[in-house]
Amino acid sequence: MIKLLTLTFAAVLLLGYIEPSHQQPESAVINRLCWTRWFNRDRASGKGDWESLKLLREEYPGKICRRPVAIQAVTALRETPAEQTRQKFYAYNTRSGFICRNKDQKRGRCFDYKVRFRCPCKFEV
Repeated sequence: MIKLLTLTFAAVLLLGYIEPSHQQPESAVINRLCWTRWFNRDRASGKGDWESLKLLREEYPGKICRRPVAIQAVTALRETPAEQTRQKFYAYNTRSGFICRNKDQKRGRCFDYKVRFRCPCKFEV
């Protein structure tokens, strides 16, 4: 009985280290979600920090999917999540992108932010 348990345990360990030889179907890869690279097209000068989806798509054609399912924004310098900065945002969504206006801030100036989007790992623009 002990030999059988030892063999079973060894087989489970061995199978855990062997990668399956089959690949995922193409549809599974297409449906998976991935984060884009970080984008930082604007510095918080002038009227604020404008990482709008429209302007990002113009500046980086083909790099952002048609309908992102999520957006993340962090400060460019320390990568502090936007939600933790206590700044007010004019837009922070997957339709408009990220817009921080200087006039909405208590101290009169937005931080410099960078953004990324959650899209299908493989997408067509």
